[in-house]
Amino acid sequence: MEAVKINYKSMKRFSLIHLSVLFLFFNVVGATKVLAQEFSCRIENEAFVSDQVYEFDVVLYAIDNTKGWEYALGVYYINIDPLFVNGGQIDASVIAGSSQLNAAQQVKAIRFKQPGNYLAIAAKTPPGHGNGTIIKEEGLRVCRVKLSNSVAYSSKNAPNLTFRWEAPNTSLIAYQEKLNKVLASNKESEGQKSFYTPVYFSGKWNQQPEPNKDAVIYAGTLKTGINCRNYLLKNGAKHNYQGQTINVSNQFIKHGELIGNGVLNIPKSKQ
Repeated sequence: MEAVKINYKSMKRFSLIHLSVLFLFFNVVGATKVLAQEFSCRIENEAFVSDQVYEFDVVLYAIDNTKGWEYALGVYYINIDPLFVNGGQIDASVIAGSSQLNAAQQVKAIRFKQPGNYLAIAAKTPPGHGNGTIIKEEGLRVCRVKLSNSVAYSSKNAPNLTFRWEAPNTSLIAYQEKLNKVLASNKESEGQKSFYTPVYFSGKWNQQPEPNKDAVIYAGTLKTGINCRNYLLKNGAKHNYQGQTINVSNQFIKHGELIGNGVLNIPKSKQ
């Protein structure tokens, strides 16, 4: 029987190629999944301009020490508590010059849907790979939204703004490997956890504030300390925080009465 000759050099080359292909495969797959963890989309900087005018920002960030990612398009549907609307008619608009996206990607089409009580911010046509806005760690504002009401907003009920995932749903798409990649939608749920909404307080927190969220205060007595990005006190609200500490990392907007003997740490506004 003829001896079988094994070409170890060829096998080694084959193994290296095989390992390289596997490494490339896992890198590509990993990059697609990891990117959903490396952004955040936030509702921030809420403000009562008057009892009938309410404003807020939609802001995109790159996180986890990424160098940035290329924005293709976003469709933003945002639920609003009907009790906050108070039976009025809402006129929604994007404040001119508020967007920090590239000119071709700046949103203009916006509508408030009644019935339904949600805001619809339409996307622009993607400009093509290499022409999208690069989203960086310091964040870029998609737009600042102005909601004008035909009556005064409720003095007792918070807006409770939340990104909408049921149809019609929020969707965010980035350019990755020169292709459009959905980061978050009702079908691509992994990225949904990277969407942050404010925390509202009216006697009881619906969720404890965190350093990367805003706090909007309507009324009540604070029983635990707060660490938050932005802090907004509603017109006419009285907020008692005796003996507690409030740490605000970005912006403090005081319209009502803040009562207490605790510590309030407010840095210079970054806005």
